[in-house]
Amino acid sequence: MDRNSIIEWLAAAGWEDGRTKVQQPSWSTPLLVIGIMTMASALIPVFSQIEESRRRRIFWMAFSAGTLIEAVALSFRGWQVSAEVCFAGFGAAVLLAFFHDDSLIKIGNRRLSYMLPRQQRVTADAGDTQRPTEPPADTYLGAVSARNHWWLVAVGTSVAAYGIYLAGWAWQISLAVAVGVASAAMTGWGDASGGFPIARGQKVQFGIASIASFMMFALPLVAYLAGYFGAQKWGVTQRKPTVGRDSGEAQELE
Repeated sequence: MDRNSIIEWLAAAGWEDGRTKVQQPSWSTPLLVIGIMTMASALIPVFSQIEESRRRRIFWMAFSAGTLIEAVALSFRGWQVSAEVCFAGFGAAVLLAFFHDDSLIKIGNRRLSYMLPRQQRVTADAGDTQRPTEPPADTYLGAVSARNHWWLVAVGTSVAAYGIYLAGWAWQISLAVAVGVASAAMTGWGDASGGFPIARGQKVQFGIASIASFMMFALPLVAYLAGYFGAQKWGVTQRKPTVGRDSGEAQELE
């Protein structure tokens, strides 16, 4: 699907939806409120110190029930809208689970998460029953492995580049790129200050992000390198840290 066909499809979909006027039944709004409250209850185990399997079970049951209730509440607009609500709810649940808590997505004995395990983070809660362990030396903020961080950078840069290809320099994309450039400069400064190699040795992800950044006039790449070599030039680098004894337990992105 090329650029023009995607833009035409989006425009046609928006035009058709704008023309569709359906009378909202009286039961729809109460069901929407109940669905939102049910989905909100899924956050209770996320921020509570309860047993892992129970946390996971409550989270997914509450999110699923809330999404289904909202889909029923909007069913008067057609099955397509209900299906979109289900997909959106599932996507939101997966993103929240993936980026917040390593215990919420588990396939077999393997957990899928952007974050390190709770007991391995510097910011582990004092109420955790598991004894905190030292995180790997190359983690970002003591909570995210370098590998996972740079895969997120690679994917995010590629998505932004594709967005520019489709829609041009819309203000939303321009703002996102500006934030990305500032973040790249700070990341480069931090990597050099800690005595790490460029991208903390994540060459594949750094290469993907660098190529994608050319759609943005290579501004993120230039900002990162400027921050990195600037830190080296002004002598703020530290000795290269050693890898923590528990680095092999770090949660990694597939």
